[in-house]
Amino acid sequence: MKNYRQFTLSILLILISSLISFGQVMNDSTLTSNDSIEWETFSTEEYEISYPTTWVIDTSGQMGTQFFLFSELEGSLDSIRENINLIIQDFSMNPMTLDEYVTLSEKQIVTLITEGKILLSERRNNRNLEFHNVIYAGKQGVFDLIYEQFYWMINDQTFILTLTCKSDAFEKYQDTGKKILSSFIIYELD
Repeated sequence: MKNYRQFTLSILLILISSLISFGQVMNDSTLTSNDSIEWETFSTEEYEISYPTTWVIDTSGQMGTQFFLFSELEGSLDSIRENINLIIQDFSMNPMTLDEYVTLSEKQIVTLITEGKILLSERRNNRNLEFHNVIYAGKQGVFDLIYEQFYWMINDQTFILTLTCKSDAFEKYQDTGKKILSSFIIYELD
């Protein structure tokens, strides 16, 4: 039961954290091709991630995140900045496997998210670390959103890396989002 409550809190944090991107204001700009974008890397003792220099990083820890990466606004009418965030959860008091975490996640997605629907759920491997990739859609207020998440379970910690996009912008951001998500490296943790 404690795992369920802790997990439910993480899903709520992810949903609330995606709301933060709705109110972010930045100069107007247009998307450019991935080939012409310069990239930079943010790293800590636990992980690193690379992202386009046109995206803005926020490491303030808002909403229990390790960081947010915010895209540029596409124009003056753009109300949501697509974003990527990382949440790390400690399950040392109530360990669970990656399979158990995925099962709980998928139940929460269809239960807690309005019109929540899982579009993809598969086990993958990157840099010899196994992780689970979930893509799902749902409504948050008036917004139709698509989320892509990578879950890693390492030493009783769950790393949850989430891309959040408007449904109609997902295809436009999917390549860049996938490159950012795939650049994520977890250092060997003791």
